[in-house]
Amino acid sequence: MKDLRKLLGIRIKELRQELNMTQEQLAEIANIDIRTISNAECGATFPSKCLIDIADALKVKLPELFDFEHLKYDDTQKIEYIIEKLPSLTPQEIETVFRVVKAMR
Repeated sequence: MKDLRKLLGIRIKELRQELNMTQEQLAEIANIDIRTISNAECGATFPSKCLIDIADALKVKLPELFDFEHLKYDDTQKIEYIIEKLPSLTPQEIETVFRVVKAMR
């Protein structure tokens, strides 16, 4: 359960930061105590009683709070995964990847 708490905390923080939201703002929108957010983000507690409120405040569906797949890879593993998958992409998919990467630079 400790790993789940930690991953959930990282995910909540990630989603909150994507919305340029502070912990205080999230707590206010979700109508929960700031300590609940803080403890959840650092993996100290599992906010089971307010998960739906947190998801709603973050504008995601509840299952999206548990989307940890991208958190399981370090940067080197992500690069290796991309390189491994490139040969199987269609020309249109390669074009999309190219445009996304080019837009980032």
